[in-house]
Amino acid sequence: MRFTPEWHKPVGKVLDYMMSEEPDLAARKKVLVGISLGGLLAGRAAAYENRLDGVVLFGTPYDMEAAALFQMPQAGSRTHPPLKPNRSAA
Repeated sequence: MRFTPEWHKPVGKVLDYMMSEEPDLAARKKVLVGISLGGLLAGRAAAYENRLDGVVLFGTPYDMEAAALFQMPQAGSRTHPPLKPNRSAA
């Protein structure tokens, strides 16, 4: 499966398939769970997919860029130089 920021589309296809296999699922509650980056994607999918009754976002970073740079500071060393102290602020 290819990554897409329009994560509601693959989630919708999964729901389509699940409901075609289990028709009584339409009457039951459906909750999407996302962990870490999956939480960002699940939240986005829940915003667009009205067949979901709930969403759980577990360990979801508020700022994915900051989270990635925290875990792998060397990855951003060329594009995100270390902050210099502000000497004018006292």
